Amino acid sequence: MENSQPNLSPEQIPANKEDGKMQNSHIECWNIRDWRNVSEGCRIILKFNFFPDVFNVTLEHEDDNTFVMFFYIDTLKVTKQFEIILSAENTDPRKTSPHLHNTLTFTSENPKQEIKLPNDFFDQLTEENGFISSNGDLLLKIEIIEMKSTSTESPKPPASPLTIPIPQISASNNPIINRPIFEPAPYAGLKNQGSTCYMNSILQSLYFIPEFRSIIYQMEIPNNVSDTENIPLNLQRLFGMMQLTKGPVSTNGLTKSFGWDNHQVFMQNDAQEFCRMFLDNLEMKMKGTSLQNAIPSLFSGNYIKYIRCRSVDYQNNKKEEIYDILLDVKGVNSLSESFEKYIETEPLIGDNQYDAGPEYGKQDADMGVEFSEFPRVLFLHLSRFQYDPYSNHYIKLNTYFSFPEIIDLAPYSIDKETPNNYELFGVLVHWGTIIGGHYFAYLRTTRENRWFEFNDAKVTEVTAETAIEGSFGGVANKESTSERLYSAYMLIYIKQSCLDEVFRKVENDEIPDYIYDYIKVKEEEEKILAQQQFEKDNTVNVSLINEQAIEYYAQNNEIKIDIPLTYFDSDDHGLTLNLQLKKYDKLSTVYEKAEKVLNRPKDRFDLFTLYDGHIHYHIPRNSEGLFGAIQPLPRGLYMREINDEEFYERSDIECDTETESESQNQTNTENDENEHNNNENDENLHANPIHNENEIGNSNNNNSINKTSSLTKKYLEDTHIPSEIYLVFVLSYIREMKRAPLHFAFTKRMYYGDDIYSIFDDYRKFYNLPNDCELSAYYSSKPTKLLKFDVYQQNLSELINRRNGVFLIIQLRDGYLSKYGINLTFKDMTGQSFFDEEEEDEEAISYVSNFLNENPKHASDYLAFIYQTVQIKVSSPNAEKLITIPFRVSFHQLKLFAANVLQIQYDSKYDTMLVFPNSDPNFINTEGNDQEITVEEAIQNFLPNNRSDKKLHLLCLVYPNISYDCFNDTLMTRITDGISQNCQNTKDSHGRQQLENIIYQLFPRGMNCCEIICCLNENLEISEPLRIVANNDKFAIIVNDFIPVDEMVKWKLRIEIVPQDQRIIESNQFLLSVRQVMINTIAYYVEKKFIYQNDGDPYIFKFYADEIFAEAKERIFEYRKISPDVRKKVNFWLQSPSAEEGNHLMLDEEILSNLLLPGCFLVFGPTNLLQDTPNVYSNFQFKQQALKIFN
Repeated sequence: MENSQPNLSPEQIPANKEDGKMQNSHIECWNIRDWRNVSEGCRIILKFNFFPDVFNVTLEHEDDNTFVMFFYIDTLKVTKQFEIILSAENTDPRKTSPHLHNTLTFTSENPKQEIKLPNDFFDQLTEENGFISSNGDLLLKIEIIEMKSTSTESPKPPASPLTIPIPQISASNNPIINRPIFEPAPYAGLKNQGSTCYMNSILQSLYFIPEFRSIIYQMEIPNNVSDTENIPLNLQRLFGMMQLTKGPVSTNGLTKSFGWDNHQVFMQNDAQEFCRMFLDNLEMKMKGTSLQNAIPSLFSGNYIKYIRCRSVDYQNNKKEEIYDILLDVKGVNSLSESFEKYIETEPLIGDNQYDAGPEYGKQDADMGVEFSEFPRVLFLHLSRFQYDPYSNHYIKLNTYFSFPEIIDLAPYSIDKETPNNYELFGVLVHWGTIIGGHYFAYLRTTRENRWFEFNDAKVTEVTAETAIEGSFGGVANKESTSERLYSAYMLIYIKQSCLDEVFRKVENDEIPDYIYDYIKVKEEEEKILAQQQFEKDNTVNVSLINEQAIEYYAQNNEIKIDIPLTYFDSDDHGLTLNLQLKKYDKLSTVYEKAEKVLNRPKDRFDLFTLYDGHIHYHIPRNSEGLFGAIQPLPRGLYMREINDEEFYERSDIECDTETESESQNQTNTENDENEHNNNENDENLHANPIHNENEIGNSNNNNSINKTSSLTKKYLEDTHIPSEIYLVFVLSYIREMKRAPLHFAFTKRMYYGDDIYSIFDDYRKFYNLPNDCELSAYYSSKPTKLLKFDVYQQNLSELINRRNGVFLIIQLRDGYLSKYGINLTFKDMTGQSFFDEEEEDEEAISYVSNFLNENPKHASDYLAFIYQTVQIKVSSPNAEKLITIPFRVSFHQLKLFAANVLQIQYDSKYDTMLVFPNSDPNFINTEGNDQEITVEEAIQNFLPNNRSDKKLHLLCLVYPNISYDCFNDTLMTRITDGISQNCQNTKDSHGRQQLENIIYQLFPRGMNCCEIICCLNENLEISEPLRIVANNDKFAIIVNDFIPVDEMVKWKLRIEIVPQDQRIIESNQFLLSVRQVMINTIAYYVEKKFIYQNDGDPYIFKFYADEIFAEAKERIFEYRKISPDVRKKVNFWLQSPSAEEGNHLMLDEEILSNLLLPGCFLVFGPTNLLQDTPNVYSNFQFKQQALKIFN
């Protein structure tokens, strides 16, 4: 005996966060009637969904007063551990007694676990502690928390859960709705405008020197400068925002006042260079005011350069002002060592003696520096970027360099006796290499030893060890040999005796009133912008589609449901409607908005989330869950209309459910025998929901729909749980429809217990077919595969296979289309018919749509036929096309299809077609078995890598009335005709040069270049001397007369008349390859980068040994007809074939012959080409536009 009395509706609650790990949890409430009278051997069953698993919970009365609770998980794939808490329905289990708390582990081998309840457990259950309702029902709550998986491998995500996992989040605790305008942080960060991290680091460092901030607030604002060009005003605004708000704060106003545009803010610059330039600019603006000495009093110091004679009493001293000190890191390990190196004396002896004037003459002397006064705020610049003479490059030194928190600078001063202690308050770090990187700052913001990392907009507190020792550079750990990419670049020390005055607190009252007013207005603007941004971030434009989209794909030979690709174009064929939703919309609101867009009552359609081509969840109509809580967030919703029969069936069920709920008090008098019969019916419904019939084709069950509705209604009444809605998409395979044999029929809305035969009854009814017509069915296990549907072996649950939205393809016999007058006209969402006219793919010509004589007999064969295809670029000497062809067709059919699309005269009985893959000189040799060998077998060794976007290119050459056997042991040679009058230079759509006349010639293996020229000379009828020039797109060479064709075919070849001036080469002359880049062509954009093209192939040019390059350059310009305006914008460089030897930028006064290396060649192009391609021409160092503050 089983009694299944589950509760009204399961509640999915938000995940708990415990020990730093997010854990899924689920609560199920269980209302058990007449539980005291459950006899031995009886079981009470509860079944629910806990994504991605299906739980079956059974409470069984074993013997005496012993109850056991069994937990069983369907389709468990990996080992999982769950925390099980059993308590009263409306109480907190952690504060309530009695309650049970157990941890269970489930494996794929043992998916069933049990909890044995104590004998006295039920004796403790009372109405007072919440376990018993007023009418005597047992009210249990089961809380299940998924613990960390013990599986050794990560579980794969399920195809789709059975119910939608939407947390019940209220508006008060919703993190989406109540997001603050600014992220909370201890201090305000600064927004990075592109590459302004160097500026942000300096600005933060200066801001947290309170005396400097106070000076800025005191600056006078000039009236003769506009606000946008006023640096002091915008700096005050910036500091005021940083002091009064939590940020992050924009620096746009400040950079605009510098006179910078978008180009400047995206340029990488040096932090120390900006610091020096910025302070100089401010100091200049303070001249003539009461603050004219403010900047020097903070940052200025002095040192003395001296030269002291050793033997006479004579010295030369020069006092200089310093704002920062550049210290070496190369060859030293610490700050103290670097200071010692800085003040080291240099002996002036021998030939380098110092001239002490007329009185003393030349004397041995020592030259050095001594610090007379250090600044109160000391900036130390570590020289990590240095020139390396061995590589002829600038490099970055990330070597180990330590620095202390407190340093005594007295040993490096003139007064070495008086201590001069400085404390570390800032470390500016550079992460990256010489090519590029990122700056951020570690700062002590107060006199307390608390460090913060200021990384643009992000501000976080760090340990002193992270800020200091973590910035020393060197290797990451003892086991590592590679150096860190980040290390300290600037250090900020402040004199201990001046800390009180430097760190005097800056009160808000010091901020000027006009800055307060500006910030108030700015905050209001920020709030409005933040609200607008919040609305934008939480607005989701979702495409509503219905069954027309399925037909759209079916007509294109695809079995799937998704937003059509035309959705992204202006014309979507009426297949989609836009629905604008908010992430904080309740799911009930989603139906209300869809109701307005669809112009139909919300109770006459169901909505399902659509993601990645699959139906994921059915959206409950009256749920209080939030749309934004659905993960993944759908980009589309599938709308399925509810027909009249389903609508009234649902209404009856809901009415009966309400009646049942109102009469709960009378259920205690129900007869046990009736309960037993009902439970047996329910068990049978789960176990075998399909009624046995002899065969689908002879089913005479005319009342199956009514019968199914009755069973479904009874099932709902017994379980009191809203059953999950499943969708079955029914398609037809009509072999007679040559172009598109797949057609959408209808969507079947089903429940777990529904009779699957009803689909076939509905299908006959839909097409007005007799009941005895024969049908065969397939279901889609994945988009590219169909499986035969065996009605005797499979039920609805196996068909669904835990995925909503399964496809069932029913095949009509040949002749049914005309015999029963089936109409396949289809309407879009606007009511217009579509696909009335055949449409061809503009990109690829389909073999199936254009060349296939008849469709395969079975739907499964057809799907495999159309999905297992390959796109190939086929060409002849005069044409080129992109085709799509199935792997299964014969290579003979490929040749016929290629001849058809390329418009080649080809008779397979008498002619031979040779197919050359990817410019290979060897043709695909099938040994004459084209009919037996498939396309897949023929081309599988030539297909590009799956990760490549390249397509296989097949060159098709037809030789009339020649046998296939005549072509053994030959090689195809592709030679550009550079001679004929009709050989004209043309450009393609990207501006790339194309040569129209290509010679395709087969030569026997072993034939040399001289013999090939003789053969071609006969065809071209040229009496002039000829040569073959080979190139690899980088440089060209003249092919030696005795080079065999086997070697020549590896290059691009061009036959040309030997120029008159190159037929005799004197001893002071030489030939060199020249390549012209980006003069007449344009760059085109591919995969987020510009591709630069040659202006034609490289060519051979004659040079003179003793001429300066300016003369050679002019001759090249004349030969290539380069206009005078373009000549001014062109650079030449001598390029080596090896990257190690690098490239040399040619200067007009140089002599080319003195610079030649073996294998080098000349390239010329726009002056900015080298700078735009540093990865290609790495040996050229270009100085980008100098950092400058314009105002």
